[in-house]
Amino acid sequence: MTGNRPAPPAVISTRYPALAMNGNSANFWWIPAWFAGLIVAGALLYYIPRFIRARRGINVSFVSKELPPE
Repeated sequence: MTGNRPAPPAVISTRYPALAMNGNSANFWWIPAWFAGLIVAGALLYYIPRFIRARRGINVSFVSKELPPE
């Protein structure tokens, strides 16, 4: 890292796993499990509301479409 910026936790935990796991390297599997859990949680936070809106008849894909010119 350049300058005085602090390193993100993702960098610290992958480069120095002993710092993230209290010095016990047997717990290294928690790091990829944590990142996988974050991805799964993010996907659930996106797809569950999208599914609920679709059941109510709201087309969520219109959010990302361009507005017609006036």
